[in-house]
This record gives sequence, structure tokens and C-alpha cells, in this order.
Amino acid sequence: MTKDELKKQLHSYRDLEAEREQIALELEKVEAFMTAPKGTNWDGMPRGSSGGDPILGVVTQHIHLQERYQAKLAELATAQTVIEDMIEGLEPLERKLMRHRYIEGMCWEEVCVVMCYSWRQTHNIHGRALDRILEKINPKCWPVCEPHDCHVCAGHLDLANDHR
Repeated sequence: MTKDELKKQLHSYRDLEAEREQIALELEKVEAFMTAPKGTNWDGMPRGSSGGDPILGVVTQHIHLQERYQAKLAELATAQTVIEDMIEGLEPLERKLMRHRYIEGMCWEEVCVVMCYSWRQTHNIHGRALDRILEKINPKCWPVCEPHDCHVCAGHLDLANDHR
């Protein structure tokens, strides 16, 4: 994984959160429909049978929809947990910066102001945090090899140590 790919994954947190909230609202609508009292026809007119219970069909569809939404919520929660785990392993200052930037979605100017650091200091902290995350993802080869070569880098690490 490269730094750009890592940043993209970290930035996806806000999108995941928005989608999770949207699905939670849809799930509430489905559950409200399923628990709402059903109307009774009081006009006194006889009704023929349509071969099945129409309410049962609708409820079955809503149950399937509810299961799909719950599965999607679990999937989104897993993706968010991966991002939270990445940030959790950092130093407190780095965690604070990463949460402001990626979890809260602040722009760089806001992060600088909230943390009382200059633009350069903020970006230095950010760079260190990204390096720490990448080092945990690829502990054997970072920063000797390119992250995308990690599956074949065992020999590269030995060569790099010989030249130091």
C-alpha cells in the first residue's frame, strides 16, 4: 500500500459514516412499516381471495430488505473499524491529528488552528503518522522497498542492511 492509497482509505471514513447513517435511516423506515398497525377495511364490501395474504408478501419483502441493510451496516462497521485500528496504534499527537483530518473531516487549515501548529509542523506530524501506519501494515520492508513490492521483498531487506 502506498501513502496515496492509505490516504484514500483514511478519507473513505467520512463516506462510510454517511452511508452508514443513510442505511440506518432506511432500516428505521422498514422497521416502522413492519411494526405499524395495519388498516382494516370497514366499507362492508365482500372481498375475494387473491390466492394469498398480501400483507405477508410485503412483510417478507421488508424482512429481506431489513436483513440486507443489517448486513451492509456490518460491512461498513468493519471498514470503519479497520481505519480506527490504523489510527489507534499511533502516538497521541498523531492520533489527534488523524482524527481531526480523517474522522471529523477537517481541512488542513482547521487542523492547524485546532492543534496550534504551523502548516509545516502539521504536515510533518501527518507524514510521520502515515509512515507509522505503513510500517505496521508492512513491517518487514517499510521504508526499504516500495510498499507494492512487499510480497517479494525478503531479499531486498537483507541487501539494504548489507549496504548500511
